[in-house]
Amino acid sequence: MKELLRFEQVSYQYDSGEEREALFPLSVCLYEGEKIAVLGSNGAGKSTFFLLANGVLSPGSGTVVLEGTPIGKREKQRMALRRTVGLVFQDPDVQLLAGTVEEEISFGPMNLGLPEEEVCRRVEMALESLGLTRYRSRGPQYLSGGEKRRVAIADILAMEPKLMLLDEPSSNLDPAGRQLLEETLETLHRKGMALAVATHDVDFAWRWADRVLVFHGGRLERDDKPEAVFADEELLSRCGLEQPILWKVAKALKIPVPKSPEELADYQIGRKTE
Repeated sequence: MKELLRFEQVSYQYDSGEEREALFPLSVCLYEGEKIAVLGSNGAGKSTFFLLANGVLSPGSGTVVLEGTPIGKREKQRMALRRTVGLVFQDPDVQLLAGTVEEEISFGPMNLGLPEEEVCRRVEMALESLGLTRYRSRGPQYLSGGEKRRVAIADILAMEPKLMLLDEPSSNLDPAGRQLLEETLETLHRKGMALAVATHDVDFAWRWADRVLVFHGGRLERDDKPEAVFADEELLSRCGLEQPILWKVAKALKIPVPKSPEELADYQIGRKTE
């Protein structure tokens, strides 16, 4: 896989008067087409990692490398990082500022100085991809929480990044909203986009991700496949995480761990017909 983003001993400390690193020196690579779940309790370092990856924050030490090019403090370099790595914030109200959904989604491409026809193409693509066409003239403030979340994702999609970071995208969503969110993520992944989702939902991480990063106390404690992460009970306990419910069920039944309830049902049916 082609490397998109690399952290080389990147660290960060917020100016809070406390001598405590928000993120200790971190080295990690993110690649094209990946689906990554970023796990950890509150204050573990997940959001700081995303803000550094998108260029909102600059490293206190170390280097962020974008597609082989180190990113310094020059605005042109930082803009290249933000175009390639899109960030959807946890609270969509922080991100949504325009009077209508269409204006909101067009804001980013217009700031890139793109021709009007290209801006229109990107806006239409984002509206259609996120099922927002009928809301184009609505004010974002009048939408539901799930609809606002989709507009926030459409904002970033219109910038056509190669990597999208989503910080707790399922927070405050009802079950229908979470289902629609997962369908949206699959749509984005089919478009070839790499995705990294910060989440507390270990069940989602197990069924969706092909790679898991576990943060704890500002450190990256584990970077591995979901099977290896969730099998490490000592790691989960130390980092305030649990095994997914399907792991617990499979352990009780002494069967291989399924990825979904449907797989569990199929396995049980298969056992009964043997």
